[in-house]
Amino acid sequence: MKINIETVRLYGNAPAFVQPVDTGCQILWSNVNLGAINPWQVGKRYAWGELEPDIEFSEDRYLSNDILERISSPSFLQKRYMETEYQGKLLKPQFDAANLRWGGKWRIPTFQEWDTLIALSTIESTKQGGSLGHLITSKITGNSIFIPFTQLRRNSNEIFLKIEGYWSSSYAVNNMAWAYTNNHNINHDMCYAGLCLRPAWVNND
Repeated sequence: MKINIETVRLYGNAPAFVQPVDTGCQILWSNVNLGAINPWQVGKRYAWGELEPDIEFSEDRYLSNDILERISSPSFLQKRYMETEYQGKLLKPQFDAANLRWGGKWRIPTFQEWDTLIALSTIESTKQGGSLGHLITSKITGNSIFIPFTQLRRNSNEIFLKIEGYWSSSYAVNNMAWAYTNNHNINHDMCYAGLCLRPAWVNND
């Protein structure tokens, strides 16, 4: 499926430079991160379930957005996710920054959607625009997306490479959510950590 710059304007409120890419899955992947203009740019970082980007990430800062709650209290994270029959605990739409920013059917991909992308693609470490990252090419459609390596931020520190880089919408356990890593697999990290977002369009029409 070929989507040009005129067609993309039909996809919610996403900027005109956003191009949905068909990788043969049930979703179309954005060609850029949330907050980025070019595919090689990292964009903005978010704590899991937060609607505004930040530059500092800590448990105390995460809690300050909901001062009456405590992360040890089940209600703090339980109100951010919903139970589903087949995909476990997923972020509620009202806590999805991708949907808030771009509208329409844009959202943060699930754990299963990241996993499917990995399984049905070839992954090559390369550079675009001077940035290291993964060129992920679909074995089904031949289309590619570039995923730049990012720096996870936690407790105001940056940790580079081989760790979590992109949130999924899937909650894991013990105040952690699943994420795509710079080692092209799936792992989990604390929900208050600052990771990037790669939106996807739900292609179910």
